[in-house]
Amino acid sequence: MQTVKMRICPMEEEQMRQYLAWCYAPPYDFYNIPAEHWEEELQEMREGNWFAVLKGEKLHGFYEFTFSPEGVEIGLGLSPEAAGWGEGTVFMRHGLEFLKNHFGYRGKVMLRVVDWNVRARKVYERTGFRQTGSEQAVSWGRPVCFLRYERVIGQPEEALAEADAENGQQA
Repeated sequence: MQTVKMRICPMEEEQMRQYLAWCYAPPYDFYNIPAEHWEEELQEMREGNWFAVLKGEKLHGFYEFTFSPEGVEIGLGLSPEAAGWGEGTVFMRHGLEFLKNHFGYRGKVMLRVVDWNVRARKVYERTGFRQTGSEQAVSWGRPVCFLRYERVIGQPEEALAEADAENGQQA
């Protein structure tokens, strides 16, 4: 079997629309974006740092990077066809490498995941993220609990240990 290499590029309008139309099966249908919110979401995507992940010419996934004084929050997702096939860890690592290489970023990376998504949580923990808290929210009219995760990239291991100590965690 031939492996098709992933290519990361700025997300174009057509890819944004493809992403918005993704349709996940339950219970992951939580991630389906209701059509009545597509225009609002498109506007936010146009203004943000969204990147398409292509396999061949097909939209395979995406990364979104939101920079703040606290660090970078990463949003990411695999297409419904790609999700659940064991690619999550490699996909997450590619995203972190892209963040370091494309933006030259070194520092804290944060993400949020819905509490019941054990599959994603395992990926984040395997790639060095640690849970740092939780928050209640409403997503598309549904109450949800998001877990917050963090890790540091691009710094020596002792910086990771110091960051853990500041967060009250064991190294």
